[in-house]
Amino acid sequence: MDDDGMDISDEFLEEFEEELLEQNQGAPAPEEPEPPSDWMAPFLRPAVPAEMLKGPIAFQWTSIDMYTGDPLATHPRGGRVPGGGKRPVPIVRLYGATAGGQSVCAHC
Repeated sequence: MDDDGMDISDEFLEEFEEELLEQNQGAPAPEEPEPPSDWMAPFLRPAVPAEMLKGPIAFQWTSIDMYTGDPLATHPRGGRVPGGGKRPVPIVRLYGATAGGQSVCAHC
């Protein structure tokens, strides 16, 4: 029995791998994704306006979560990162939407 509790022989695994490789040799190459059809149009998100990419944005916050990670090396606007030498740091994500319907995920 293996470390993971499975009772599968190496010989069986090798045969299975060879069988999979044989099956995949005749498989066609993956196709390019098709452009969206008319029925998808109402569900597509609007393009991100250029002004949203510069500076602060206002959005309605609908959800929040948090994880920990390494601190930023530099502040996005220049200068020192407060408490940047301590690890790990909390990273908060706010999810929501702007008045124009654009989805937002803000990392704080």
